[in-house]
Amino acid sequence: MGHSMGGGASFLAIQYNPAISTVVGLAPAETNPAASSAAQNITIPTLIFAGGNDCVTPAGQHSQLIYNSAGADCKSYINVIGGSHCQFANSNFNCSFGEATCSPGPTISRTAQQSLVTKYLLPYFDYLLKNNCTSWYSMQSLLSNDNAVSLIQNCNETTTCSAPGNRQARNITATAAKLTWKKGSCVNTHQVRYRKSSVLTWTIVNSGKTNAYQLSNLQAGTTYDWQVKAKCDSSGNFVSGWGSLKQFTTSSLREEDGIELPDRELSFDLEIVPNPNSGIFRIEVIGNVNSNYNLEIVNILGTIIDRIDFNSDSELFTVPLDYTNQPAGIYFLRINDGKDLVTKRFIVQ
Repeated sequence: MGHSMGGGASFLAIQYNPAISTVVGLAPAETNPAASSAAQNITIPTLIFAGGNDCVTPAGQHSQLIYNSAGADCKSYINVIGGSHCQFANSNFNCSFGEATCSPGPTISRTAQQSLVTKYLLPYFDYLLKNNCTSWYSMQSLLSNDNAVSLIQNCNETTTCSAPGNRQARNITATAAKLTWKKGSCVNTHQVRYRKSSVLTWTIVNSGKTNAYQLSNLQAGTTYDWQVKAKCDSSGNFVSGWGSLKQFTTSSLREEDGIELPDRELSFDLEIVPNPNSGIFRIEVIGNVNSNYNLEIVNILGTIIDRIDFNSDSELFTVPLDYTNQPAGIYFLRINDGKDLVTKRFIVQ
């Protein structure tokens, strides 16, 4: 990061340190050798601030030239309207003297210009250096509503808020179901909507920051539609579309001694995927945090070929399995958490 000639030198310096994760220029100036030429080889995220009234290093020959040349997958150019070249830095006699000999001059104060830089630089660093994805969306929300700046941006990365994947309905009973999905890395909260497949009206609920939502008071023997979408920033300006429609059917009530009882919900549920395949599987478990699980793999002859004990640290987690060294055939997975025992069949091809 640098200002003026130091900003241009920042683009020259990147080639000497592959650990650098982003480059920021404050009214960067063209250098010799050319910063604009060096920028062509830059692939890391790039952010440039420019003053709209910069008469010392006019944008077309300096900051915007460097921006246009940058080969980064994500680059942003924030023009501070009415800002000058020297006001990005502390007051300096030489810079101020040079700026006084050209026009246009600044129409905002040094404090206002630097406040605008801080307003966008801090969330940018939170995202790039601390992996705080919601800060990126917060920055975008601010930029879209700020008349004090103008923006040029070209990004191919986390600027798209996508609907959650791996959506499944689990622990389905006569009156309840647990909806789960894979939470994206740049998501703040989620919304779920569901309905009977026979009606048009949706029930919409907020599921918060979790990757699951428990439905209750459902109707037995009924097919339901459901979808989930992501809100990627706290203000709700960046929201995904609804994910593709999923369905599940509640089980019918069973009679026991003349009394209808709903099926009991298990303390956990699991899937083995992909099944069948050549021996590389994963177990997707939805259960309770900090539960202890005992797992056994049994072949068709009843011989236990593997035992695994593990503890969960989240509701939804996966366990990898590799049985490429086992003969092709049918196998059974037995897993219990001290409350319930679940057996699933899988096939090694």
